[in-house]
Amino acid sequence: MDKYFLKLSSNVIVFEAASKIVDVFFDDCNAQVFTIRTGGATGVMVRGTSANLNHSFCMQDNGLITAIKFSPDQRILAKQHSPKSVEFHNIDGSGIDKFEYSVTAKQRNVSIHGFIWTTSSSILLITENSLDHYAVNSCKKSCKLLKTFSQTVYWYVYANEDTPASGYLLVLSNEHSRFIQTYYIKNGQITKLSKFEVRTSSITSSSQSSFQLKSSVYLLYFYSQMHVAIIKRHSSIYSMDVLLYPLQKDIVHTCTLRLPGLGVFFPSVVDNLVVVHYQDVRRSIIFDTQSPPADEENGIKFFEPVVPPKPIAPVAPPSELDPERQWRKDYSYPLSWSIFRPDIIIDPTFGVYWTIELLLDSFSGNLCSSNDPTPTIRFLLRRKNSKSVILRLFQDALDPTKKTHTNLDVISNMFDVINEAYRNFHDFMQTESSTCGYISNTAFVEQYDMYGLLYHFAEAATEHPPSEAHFNYVDVRFAIGVLSEYIRSLSVNHITVQHYINEVLIQLLVRSNRLYQLHQYLQYHVFADSKPMACLLLSLQGSYPAAFQLALDMLKRLDAAHEEIVEVLLSQQRVVAALKVIRSKGRFDSASAGKFLEASMHDNRVFFSVFRAFEERNIRLYNSAAFPPSDNCSKYVTHFVNQFGKSALLESHHDSSKRQLKGFIIL
Repeated sequence: MDKYFLKLSSNVIVFEAASKIVDVFFDDCNAQVFTIRTGGATGVMVRGTSANLNHSFCMQDNGLITAIKFSPDQRILAKQHSPKSVEFHNIDGSGIDKFEYSVTAKQRNVSIHGFIWTTSSSILLITENSLDHYAVNSCKKSCKLLKTFSQTVYWYVYANEDTPASGYLLVLSNEHSRFIQTYYIKNGQITKLSKFEVRTSSITSSSQSSFQLKSSVYLLYFYSQMHVAIIKRHSSIYSMDVLLYPLQKDIVHTCTLRLPGLGVFFPSVVDNLVVVHYQDVRRSIIFDTQSPPADEENGIKFFEPVVPPKPIAPVAPPSELDPERQWRKDYSYPLSWSIFRPDIIIDPTFGVYWTIELLLDSFSGNLCSSNDPTPTIRFLLRRKNSKSVILRLFQDALDPTKKTHTNLDVISNMFDVINEAYRNFHDFMQTESSTCGYISNTAFVEQYDMYGLLYHFAEAATEHPPSEAHFNYVDVRFAIGVLSEYIRSLSVNHITVQHYINEVLIQLLVRSNRLYQLHQYLQYHVFADSKPMACLLLSLQGSYPAAFQLALDMLKRLDAAHEEIVEVLLSQQRVVAALKVIRSKGRFDSASAGKFLEASMHDNRVFFSVFRAFEERNIRLYNSAAFPPSDNCSKYVTHFVNQFGKSALLESHHDSSKRQLKGFIIL
């Protein structure tokens, strides 16, 4: 598959092929293919990309059907037999309602060019003189006029955005006009937008204006923006272009896609890439308008193909295909192909329905020099399902056995690219526009994705090269540099470094005995202060004794970490220091005496001081040196008496020592 960039999907939809008695229609808004068998009762089979889009029913034969579409909720079927009306049938769980109701244009004796569902209960009739918007009441089986736009229609083009409920309508009023009127439809609301002009001289062939041909104008939705695409032929040179007009407040020509040669071209959009199929030479040309342009002139960007033109990968005949259909081994770009938005190819002569998919692995070696995979990573980050390919590029860049092994500067740039993309994604999701479809299609690489790769890379690092000259190894200095650069890149992009990433570098520094370097990293805050980082340092004190104090200093800088500091000090039997910490935080009165007394039993002098401190606290709080039963300190009182005698208890010298106080231990 390396010699192909595109393939047809394996989950092909098979339907009854077109014939003398079978007509095939396609609704690109719902992505449904209709096969209608005529003669007697009309049998209709509907197939889509999900089970809820599949239908099968029969209806009365009322003549030739010229258009047929379901409402977005699949509950009303609209069809057109004549240019004067559109008929409706209700659909429910039991099948199609035999009762038919219809709607005609507001003006009498005008032709209906087509219709568009604007919601599940409203429809727009496009007539030769107007745009008539109707509400469709399936319960009453009637239609009501909502609004009319006075608009002469020579031809029209409609395309929805990422949902059937919103889209753009282009209308040309007459064959000699240079202006296209645009309308925006969303949730049943129709807004008339501005016109825009296209110079007919810029797309004129020697015989006629190709602008007059509806087949030259397309609507393409990519990178969350609808574009008008006009295929233009140069009269002076042997080439063609695709002119792109983003549909925004000011509609102007902003981009040009340069096509090689002349011929029949059909555009598609695959994962935000504009793919132009060159049927004459059986090639597909891929453009990315987010890549750097080849040229720019007067505010217009000119783009070349991102990879060389290549055919779509060969496809095997589906197992469900009618055996009477003779599948050619060289089946590719036949004239019977019909290409629909955004990435659909249908061959009605065989009865097959595919979507186009990218072969992302094939792009890696064709987009840029193997010494710098950064442009390839930028390209892949704009594609969905590309994470595994991106990680493989990193793996190859770090692998000394691969020709793609690269230097630290390039790897640093690679880290910056993926972390900048993740930061932008995170920032974007915090805004109100987080529902944008483009963002949902992009890839991003998180720290847990990189962890496994960096862990194995660090584990392979060695201090000294092996004696065998042919043996490839990872130098520990290079490994430390790579890990440091990844942490730097995360930090400059304001991404919190996860503790497991820091752990990989710290373990490598300890294992290679670079303790002074580790100390510097901590001193200059290469590793951000955190409780997990402090715990990691504490775990290293056996091999790096200074780690204990470094961890303690880090916990002190974390103002809310006093409880952890106390626990750390007690684990080291530094009880007096722990008491000083809780005193400084004003928490001595609520401290658990038993925990401190237990930690001080190894040293009688320390135990005496701690015991005395809590006796004094008891006197201040309870007016008695005795410990409350809730403190569970009876064994420590017994230990104190055994070591120092009962007379050493403050309670024995207290004025109230002879009184029995309920709830206190009196010895």
